[in-house]
Amino acid sequence: MGENDSLEQLSTWLIENWQQIKIPAQVTVRSKKRAYGERTTVKIDHRLPCPLQGYDGWRIGTTKTFLPLAQFNSWARQKVNTAASHGTGRTIYCYDNGLDDQVVAALSYHIHDRVDWPLFITAIAFRIDFKEDRGLRARTVAGAFLLKQYAHALGELIGRGPAVHIDMAGDNLEGYAVELGFRRAPALKGLRVAGTHMLQDSLK
Repeated sequence: MGENDSLEQLSTWLIENWQQIKIPAQVTVRSKKRAYGERTTVKIDHRLPCPLQGYDGWRIGTTKTFLPLAQFNSWARQKVNTAASHGTGRTIYCYDNGLDDQVVAALSYHIHDRVDWPLFITAIAFRIDFKEDRGLRARTVAGAFLLKQYAHALGELIGRGPAVHIDMAGDNLEGYAVELGFRRAPALKGLRVAGTHMLQDSLK
């Protein structure tokens, strides 16, 4: 089974078991009024078993976690760590049960002050230490794909719509975004992008 086939199998499993998995119910959102506007804090702590061959289940969480430099590229680490430092749940981590709960992917996002703008993913951190280990590569891509489902759920919960957008820049290659299902997005008035503006609709 190829990597794309494996990701397609994971996608099908998520769709068919969406009501049992209940990803949106695992996303806790709290908003607090402040002098300069509303601040949204997000918390996720979800253990997700998976019966599919090649997967051992995951834990998805927003608690800040150290990303080793030997495992993640510096650009992604910097973006993810900066988002996590604010303590508002702007980074989501995927821990793989089959790798002793190591982080296999992380995702940071931004909620713009403009309420008509969608949720924007600012970085996706993939493992870079797989070298010839195609199994680890498949795990990091699957982890990123899974994290994205929580971003979709969050976007809908806060009224930004289920589609998520991304400005694919830095060392995050556009090829990875396409592999995850992103496509080129139409121009968003007022948005200045550093790379390639892409979007993806949710599975549900």
